[in-house]
Amino acid sequence: MFCVESNPQLNQESFFFSENAEYPYFTRTVNNNGILGYVEYLDKEHLIKGDSIAVGMLGMQFFYMGHDFYAGQFTKTIFAKGFTLNSQLGLFFISLFNQYQEELKSVLVRDFEEKFLSLEIELPIRCNQIDSDYIEKYVNGLIVDNIFLINSFLDTHSLTDCTLTATEEAALQQLLRDEVTWKPVPMNTVFTPLKASYQRKGTRRQDHVSRIRTKEFCLPVICAKRGNNGIMKFGRREDFTAHSNVLSIIYNGAIAAGLVYAHEEDVGIFTDSYLIKWKDEDIPFDVNLFLKTAIQKKIYPIYSREQKATWQNRVENEEIYLPTDSNGEIDVEFMQTIVHAEKKMAVRKVIAYKNDIVKEVTANRAQAIKPHCTTIPLHPSLTYNPVEFEPMMAAEDIFIEGSVPVDLPKTERSQLLDEKLSLVLMYVIGPKARKKTEVVGKIALGIKEEFLSKEQVAAYKSIKYLMFHYWSNPRAYLLTKEPTLVNKDSVPSDYLLRMEKDAVKFLLLDYNPRQAADLDNLNILKTQRRGEIRYLPFVTTLDSILDE
Repeated sequence: MFCVESNPQLNQESFFFSENAEYPYFTRTVNNNGILGYVEYLDKEHLIKGDSIAVGMLGMQFFYMGHDFYAGQFTKTIFAKGFTLNSQLGLFFISLFNQYQEELKSVLVRDFEEKFLSLEIELPIRCNQIDSDYIEKYVNGLIVDNIFLINSFLDTHSLTDCTLTATEEAALQQLLRDEVTWKPVPMNTVFTPLKASYQRKGTRRQDHVSRIRTKEFCLPVICAKRGNNGIMKFGRREDFTAHSNVLSIIYNGAIAAGLVYAHEEDVGIFTDSYLIKWKDEDIPFDVNLFLKTAIQKKIYPIYSREQKATWQNRVENEEIYLPTDSNGEIDVEFMQTIVHAEKKMAVRKVIAYKNDIVKEVTANRAQAIKPHCTTIPLHPSLTYNPVEFEPMMAAEDIFIEGSVPVDLPKTERSQLLDEKLSLVLMYVIGPKARKKTEVVGKIALGIKEEFLSKEQVAAYKSIKYLMFHYWSNPRAYLLTKEPTLVNKDSVPSDYLLRMEKDAVKFLLLDYNPRQAADLDNLNILKTQRRGEIRYLPFVTTLDSILDE
């Protein structure tokens, strides 16, 4: 079911970290999904494929990685064999694997693969293969059941009203139309550094903090940390000088130097950072959120571990740009209004996202029928023989995921198994590849799944047409033979291999490239109703590509 691979690894110094970067950098940490930060593209050699499960050898906690990523030392990646992970399946499997966290911590790194692959997990099985459809619906149901946490947060923080006031709307429009007047302001003219000393003299501060917040260790203290507002540890209130409604600046760290955080509640300083506050008045916390962004935009790109972002003679002399009013004075009220408006805009997106999840997942909530379960070893060399039973009747459309998905609107499983349907294999293919592929007349299309359900096999054998397209200019061909499934070593030499990577089977498709099928009123976009498969070859009904 799975294989384990050691990750191609580079130290974090090899990467450029950025808030807007695309690729996660996975490390041994158990926080933030194991992600230390996000990095720019480096090279293919060290890039690890997503839709996999990553684990660090220190914390031994498993994380689903949906995106391609880079990794640090002492990490490994687990890849599925014979099926493809997605977010629901990934979450399901890591919940099973993490149950063995303490057991795996006791083994040596060199023995991890052998120990992991000897584990056995219980999975739902249908038609002699993993019932991924049930798993996805089950996980989606859990998501819906926990949506109330988002609602609770929004209610607690009075974030349910997203209506912009006239003042907020005007401020946003002013910003969007670039009608704001900005002026450069030296940091030392508007901010003052604060004393935030460690009070327990003669002791090491690292001996008097905790990674877990408790009644005793209740004061957040700032470190050279990226994320979580710079908070990695908690101290006793009597041990650290605390301040509230302030900004912290991280002056040291490979990826943290120059980061700025805003703190509404009391915080202290642990290491590699300092606190500053607005000089002239007590400003609202929302203004500090604005200032945090303005400062970080200026100093983060120019400071580093080699050029530390210390206050004296460095950051204090930097100029940041702030908005001004009609009198040329710094417009504190405008900064607060903009942040209020941006908060409401952000909450709108959260509520819309939550509602979309509820709508989508509720429609696919798991049925009350409990699937057959069997215990399956993870080791690929071991075999298993789960009890096979007849597929259940379904009133819903048939949709079976895979490297060549099956998407049959208004079709019951009994129809697919008992009748000879006229199905179409939709093949989206780029113009250059299409020129070579379309004229060959014989294609062997790779399939990654080792075990195929009866429905999948029936769908593949019911294909009557092969259609090439790239969102336009579709052309269909009537197959001259019933499609057949063969192993890789049984593919005839005159067939053109397509989707060959990781394929364990091949679907043989024969057609006459000189005689296109006469199908009128083709509507390609109508068939692309499922965004996750629109770039894959997939099987669908003939009716779904014809205008009614």
